[in-house]
Amino acid sequence: MDDDTVMLVKHVNVVLEGKHFNYVMDVSGYEISQFTQRRIVEDSYAKALYLNNLGAVALIENDLPKAYAYMTKAIEVEPRLTDSWVNLGVVFGRNDQLDDAITVFQTALAIDGSEASAINNLYEVYIEQGNLEAAQNLQVKVERHRQNNPYYLLHLSEEAVESDQFAESINLLQRAIKKKENDHYLHFALAKTQYLSGEKAAAENSLTRARELAPPDMLAHYARPLDELIAEERAERALMTELVTD
Repeated sequence: MDDDTVMLVKHVNVVLEGKHFNYVMDVSGYEISQFTQRRIVEDSYAKALYLNNLGAVALIENDLPKAYAYMTKAIEVEPRLTDSWVNLGVVFGRNDQLDDAITVFQTALAIDGSEASAINNLYEVYIEQGNLEAAQNLQVKVERHRQNNPYYLLHLSEEAVESDQFAESINLLQRAIKKKENDHYLHFALAKTQYLSGEKAAAENSLTRARELAPPDMLAHYARPLDELIAEERAERALMTELVTD
């Protein structure tokens, strides 16, 4: 998550075929379960994902022209990759080209009618346009997807913490973890909430699980005491609120 942007990581490995064995090259540092679902993808798909990733970085940096350029190139390389269509729709939406955003999200849904990101973003554009009838037609699908989305549940848990509703936040995070058990950040969020609620032993257990799942570059961060991490996070949020207010 980055402010109001939720990013989905899609992991690609390289398979090297040897005389007697096949080898999988992985440079991410993440622990990949042998039971994780896998499928072979074409080189064009991998290239489109790479271009899409560059576009996503530009989008986060609010460089809309660069994001547009990368997304359209990704679509040219692999037109049936819904990620690029969805992200292009986000670019249009942030540039106040709402009709274009709707067209692009509908294109993504024509490729894959169950594409949750396209449904959610299309719903938000309809709301922004004031097209409440079209939004209402999507509302049931949106709510179903959101309740199955661990990061939406994470968002709700953060709102609950802000209101000191720690039990509700813990419940939401436990539901999120059931849907995506291998995300270190969800376990870390649970550890913070448990600590704030006074469940310090449970918080340490959750923090240990976060460390087990974390990539190497996050281990130093998770090695610090929870109270220090929570205080730092709150100070950063307070600063951002002050900047927005100013």
